[in-house]
Amino acid sequence: MIKSSKLVTILSAVAMLALLSGCGGDDDNGDDDNQISVGTLSSLPSSYTEPLVAYSASDSRVFNGKTYTRKIGADGDFKTVANTFDVEFDASVSTPYTITTLTRTEAVDITEASSEHILATVTYDFNAGTEHFKGTSSVNGTIDCVNTYMTPLPLLISFTDEIPEYFDDSTLSSTTCPNWINEDDNSEPLSFTGVFNTTINGTSHISTYQSF
Repeated sequence: MIKSSKLVTILSAVAMLALLSGCGGDDDNGDDDNQISVGTLSSLPSSYTEPLVAYSASDSRVFNGKTYTRKIGADGDFKTVANTFDVEFDASVSTPYTITTLTRTEAVDITEASSEHILATVTYDFNAGTEHFKGTSSVNGTIDCVNTYMTPLPLLISFTDEIPEYFDDSTLSSTTCPNWINEDDNSEPLSFTGVFNTTINGTSHISTYQSF
């Protein structure tokens, strides 16, 4: 489902294309009867679907009949690495680097291997420790719930890959979400499109787009 660990699995599948590892999907299309109409990514608020900073590096390739696309942009204390899907610290930034505030938004359009279609926004406030899901599942209906975790901030990092993207599941303290949101699911979806915007210390941004 759309639990953070599920999104990590999806994004890892896209990133692993550089190594041409197995990215095949499940051919089981499930039962489409009585599914709820969900809509498309363009029906979500533009504050979620548009990048905060222009994409300046991208990659696209076809593998196992699917086209995998990645884009990334950064500003402020960060910059993109030319010709790769990665960011690094700006030359003026000294490390270790302290993250005092961090927010992240996601707009995701997922068709699961079971044919369940999920369209949702997710808002992360790492200072408050909250993860807010809002959207629609073609099987489970309306989503509007919050997971609350222990905050990881302030956080001292030496490398950009240490910037948190999701909360540590082991620090979950409370939830208003149904079980299907938080359950583990390691199967690769039939299709996925996501826009991810991260704001760090108020003035620095990282925007990414991934799809297959």
